[in-house]
Amino acid sequence: MAETRAQHRRRVTSLTWDDVESKQDVFRNTLSRLSVRSIRSVKTVNRYWYGSVRDKHFATIHLAQSRKKPSYIACPRVNNAMELYLLKPGKFNYRHHATVDPPGRSAEHQMHMIASFNGLVCCINQLSDEHEEDYQIWICNPSTEQTLLLPQGRPSFWTEPSIGVAYGPDISEYKIFRIVNDGDKITGEGFHIEWEVYSSSTGAWRIIGAVPHLPMQWWGEARRKVTKSIYHFWLAGGDGQSLYLIYLAEAVFLTGYSVFIFPF
Repeated sequence: MAETRAQHRRRVTSLTWDDVESKQDVFRNTLSRLSVRSIRSVKTVNRYWYGSVRDKHFATIHLAQSRKKPSYIACPRVNNAMELYLLKPGKFNYRHHATVDPPGRSAEHQMHMIASFNGLVCCINQLSDEHEEDYQIWICNPSTEQTLLLPQGRPSFWTEPSIGVAYGPDISEYKIFRIVNDGDKITGEGFHIEWEVYSSSTGAWRIIGAVPHLPMQWWGEARRKVTKSIYHFWLAGGDGQSLYLIYLAEAVFLTGYSVFIFPF
């Protein structure tokens, strides 16, 4: 019995997709060129497609494809909810990407973006009372609308904590750093300033030691910069030429920018 045109089309389509799906590397490479939001739709096609895009290997190749045509995440305006925009390198026009307004955030204060890395955004939301200064710290994925509220670190007394981010080669590896005033005075030397770090691998904060100065304040914000695997503060006090350098593996303190120069 001859098959109808519709039956022929269904059979050829089925054979074609079976052939595509059998070549898993080619199939994943094709899917890796889609945006995250398109991939979220792809996951609903069938069980094979869902399995193809949900493991760490696919996330790695998707990130590698994204880096060939990167976009910057910008937050040009400060509102209660955070409006994020995408910017192409060398371009001045931007388009709306996402609105970040996590449930459970402190509604009395505005949200600020600290850094973006590997498609994630670290943002803060101020908490304060009469003596303590602190922030809620959020890790957000604007494309999937997932948010993670980090546990509260140690309170900072009379001084807002300085916050920064470092991230590593692994797509899910990052560390959040806080410099806080623990409220204890050191005779003749001012307050005791401590450094603590939150690691994505442990999900907890730990103290990594005391530091000699708070980061320099500039227009109400600590001068801070983020690069791929290093986070650094320009320090006030002393000779005015001190740098904090934080690597994912260690924290070091150097004096004198004749060795390391980081332009603002």
